[in-house]
Amino acid sequence: MDINSILEKHTAWLNGDSESGERANLWDCNGNMTHLKSVFCGQYTVRAVAGRHQQLEMDGKTALKWWRTWKPILQQIIETAPAEATGDDA
Repeated sequence: MDINSILEKHTAWLNGDSESGERANLWDCNGNMTHLKSVFCGQYTVRAVAGRHQQLEMDGKTALKWWRTWKPILQQIIETAPAEATGDDA
């Protein structure tokens, strides 16, 4: 399956279409660095698809410490080089 098909199904899922939509599992992919971008931040990887990010699973204390460190860095990266839409977005 190509990235456009995956993103199309994921967009449908995000819009509440449970019949044709499907949540994309991006945990084990690094992306093509155009439509899907990956940034390795300490022990976690953040993936962005055309302006959306995949959430990280961690406890509150760990999350707060991690976010205080990485938030300004991630905001600058996303502002400087955002993921591009594939052109198939609804």
